[in-house]
Amino acid sequence: MFNIMTANLESEIEILIEHSNDIAEQVRLQNWDQVNNLTLERQVALEAFFSHPIDPKGAKPVAIMIQEILRIDNQLIEFIETEKKNTFSIFADLKSNSKAQKTYQNIAAIRPC
Repeated sequence: MFNIMTANLESEIEILIEHSNDIAEQVRLQNWDQVNNLTLERQVALEAFFSHPIDPKGAKPVAIMIQEILRIDNQLIEFIETEKKNTFSIFADLKSNSKAQKTYQNIAAIRPC
């Protein structure tokens, strides 16, 4: 019977890690609606997983799972932060170009007296 419980635990762990990998894939694709949906699904799955006691013999695989999920999430945070910086940089360039264009238009609109 322990083997069945172990196999079930391992299966649940694999599914939870796969949820995190699916989220990571959608983040890289910048599919934010899907990221939101998958994150909510993972949250529900994690709550269900931790709603029952974990056999002490399963503590190590659970700890490894938690570390893996945290590792994946930290990579996503780094990716998102980099993308955010790039987006702000692009916005700053656009804003600067817009100011330059307005200045040029203002100068071009000035007519000699």
